Amino acid sequence: MRRSSKTSTVFLILTLLVAKTETKCQTVSGYDAVVTGAYNDNKYHLIGTYQGWDPECVYVAGYNYYNNSALKTRRVKMGGIVTDLQSGYVGINTASPAAYLNVASPATSTVASLKFGVPGDKGNLAVPKGAAAGGYNIDFAGWRDISTDFVGARIRAERINDWVDNSALSQGVDLAFFAGGSSTFSERLRIKYNGNVGIGTSNPTAKLAVNGTVKAREVNVTVNTADWPDYVFSRGYRLPHLDSLAAGINQLGHLPGIPSAMEAEKNGVNLGEMNRKLLEKVEELTLLLIEQGKKTETLQQENREMQLRVQKLEDTSKKQQD
Repeated sequence: MRRSSKTSTVFLILTLLVAKTETKCQTVSGYDAVVTGAYNDNKYHLIGTYQGWDPECVYVAGYNYYNNSALKTRRVKMGGIVTDLQSGYVGINTASPAAYLNVASPATSTVASLKFGVPGDKGNLAVPKGAAAGGYNIDFAGWRDISTDFVGARIRAERINDWVDNSALSQGVDLAFFAGGSSTFSERLRIKYNGNVGIGTSNPTAKLAVNGTVKAREVNVTVNTADWPDYVFSRGYRLPHLDSLAAGINQLGHLPGIPSAMEAEKNGVNLGEMNRKLLEKVEELTLLLIEQGKKTETLQQENREMQLRVQKLEDTSKKQQD
């Protein structure tokens, strides 16, 4: 072990516990302090700091006595944490980490594998209701030739004041997803703490709010059977009169029972309700057409009978003239 003659306020106190027949402790201190061990006649620097390295850092099993890379220690274990010095992988609860951070939590565990945040951290209480009081980010790096280090994607757990203005004593947590390039990075999707989901909007007021175009092969809207307009065909249903429809159209400027353009722009269009109303109008118009068809057929029959009568009268008049 080497000691430096230089005076330093940085000291390293290392304790090695060797479990054999009894517990022994060895303490070393100093600016340059290294604990050396041996295995198969090879000496290793197990733990220590060196003058010229970072004096505030303890280097664990990074080098060996001969500074021979072939003799480097492979893994360092501290309790349940294992660091693979060759791959740089870190394992928690596993001796053979297979990723840069490998958390081996049992599938049946009720304890979180990862937890972010400090217990008791209030965040920023003086924010308006609905505003962010704090949050936690997981960032993913992007790359561009003129911007080689920027955040390309982010998952953010954002704490939202759901109490009153400037008193965030109750905070829900939204989950927001960001994505983009070096100049287009922005929020793309948000799951609100109340269960609403927004795409292209950070304040969804429905279970799914999309600020943009939705393209789908099929949309299935659940309806209430009692509201479906089969009632139009039931006995006792009063069909609107054509003259009342004409009066309503002249007065309202749109078909009665159907939202106006201004209402649709202001409130949007409920697909299920609009389909119900449109089907109701189609069924009413169908019955009106059937009724009108019967009246037309009656008129045509009366017209044919009248033509026969006229023809007979003309024939009778002709015979009398002859």
